[in-house]
Amino acid sequence: MSCHCAGCHCAVVVHPAPVVAPVHPAPVVAPVHPAPVVAPGHAAVAGTQATVVVKADRDVQIKVNGRVMPRRGTEELFASPELPAGRTFTYKFEAELTRDGKTFRDAKDILVQAGRRIELDFTGLDRRTASAEPGQLEVVLPPGALLTVNDVPVNANGRQTFPTTPLEKGKPFSYTVKAELIRDGNLVRDTRRVEVAAGKTSTVDFTAPEAALASGR
Repeated sequence: MSCHCAGCHCAVVVHPAPVVAPVHPAPVVAPVHPAPVVAPGHAAVAGTQATVVVKADRDVQIKVNGRVMPRRGTEELFASPELPAGRTFTYKFEAELTRDGKTFRDAKDILVQAGRRIELDFTGLDRRTASAEPGQLEVVLPPGALLTVNDVPVNANGRQTFPTTPLEKGKPFSYTVKAELIRDGNLVRDTRRVEVAAGKTSTVDFTAPEAALASGR
């Protein structure tokens, strides 16, 4: 994964305004396919690449899949190698900061696809890690349903619980969870927006009687 930043003038990712709470990166899950190898040297970002915008203080060390990445600004753009269309891969971003003799760390496992862009914010790492804790997102799916979280496909079936990345305590974060199922030749889609808080478990049950997938609406 390569950096295309000069100072602090990298591309800025604009997310749609959330309805209730800020959208947090997708929860940590096992990748559908093995993670791609970090490959520096891409001169341009193509539609077959995934891009990740990283915000962090200048003295924060950033690692991608265990490899230290060069830092030249407080906001930088990283690009993956070319990825096959429709396939999901994972990257592990780690941030580490040593300040006043204390070391602060944060890690985010993200799911990426070709053409998608994700924003990670490690700003104020020393303040946030002291008051952050993962939450839990539990999803219940009917047989054959396909799951996406924040528009990223997730390999899941039945009842599964995913830990999120560390969340700031006392602040709810929102996930958009969608399940799709083919029934009688028709596509049935059910989309939910769920809040997850640090140290708490939120459940989305697509098999409940009132669910679209259960009723066939």
